[in-house]
Amino acid sequence: MVDRLTNLVAIFENPALDFSKNRAEGDDILGDAYEYLMRHFATESGKSKGQFYTPAEVSRIMAKIIGIHDAKTSAATTVYDPTCGSGSLLLKVGDEAGTPVTLYGQEKDAATSGLARMNMILHNNPTALVVQGNTLADPKFKDGDSLKTFDFVVANPPFSDKRWSNGIDPLHDPYDRFQPFGTPPAKQGDYAYLLHIVRSLSRLLLRVPPRTGEEKRKALVEAWYREQLKEAVPSLLVRWQRLLGVSVQRFFVQRMKTRWGSCNPKASSIRLNTELAKKPRGCLEYLVVHEMIHLIEPTHNARFVALMDGAMPQWRIVREQLNRLPVRHDEWAY
Repeated sequence: MVDRLTNLVAIFENPALDFSKNRAEGDDILGDAYEYLMRHFATESGKSKGQFYTPAEVSRIMAKIIGIHDAKTSAATTVYDPTCGSGSLLLKVGDEAGTPVTLYGQEKDAATSGLARMNMILHNNPTALVVQGNTLADPKFKDGDSLKTFDFVVANPPFSDKRWSNGIDPLHDPYDRFQPFGTPPAKQGDYAYLLHIVRSLSRLLLRVPPRTGEEKRKALVEAWYREQLKEAVPSLLVRWQRLLGVSVQRFFVQRMKTRWGSCNPKASSIRLNTELAKKPRGCLEYLVVHEMIHLIEPTHNARFVALMDGAMPQWRIVREQLNRLPVRHDEWAY
């Protein structure tokens, strides 16, 4: 290693490499040279260069797509890459921001994560936090028992990662990344990384044509949440219809002012509040079971309580959690 570093320094000591008259004042020559060397290192080693960095052209396009240039940013603005490689994508997004922002990255490969930390320093981002570890099995950025959320998330994850589920149980994920939208295919990890990204976002970015009114924006967001709920409910119905021995003929998703859900025993249908799409998976499942049992017992009598106890022993805990999460009314209860 010492000999390699000595030889590398000797290259830049060559009098032919005289940058004293260079006029590219705004260019990061050393940082760009580092990325150039990484690209050729990947090629010579027989590995995919995508393992080390995302091409600058692709990174710039992604940075523009997420809209960070037009956003009101500050040092408190956070940008996260869960599969950061050597950090080139993170750096390009940081450059696109109007002010310095805080960068976070996690990389599975120990050597590549070391390259990323060096890359951050060479590009004048010494405070960027890059950690090594398997993002899906062992996410390093957390707030207590939950995933830490960020203002912007970008990634160029491993393509069709066949070993994405190593070290995790997707059906019992402690960070609730996979259940709301379905478990990703066993040998194609693209969707798994996407769901991790969704859970890591502190906000949704809504891109609409100029001069789109506030009401139209709200309607678009409402429609998006409604679709998320419509996709999550069917798998719950399949499971609980079998366990409870009751059939739901139809379910509806709509805005409700003072209720989380309702049912119609005669029509064998249930209705769910759109806002449940924003709540933890367990809350949605509790409401589905609650309304399905009402198809058996319409009132909240002792029989209803006994049926709930038998189907979901922890339902009171989940109900308390749900009632601590206001939607559109401060005095909701269920």
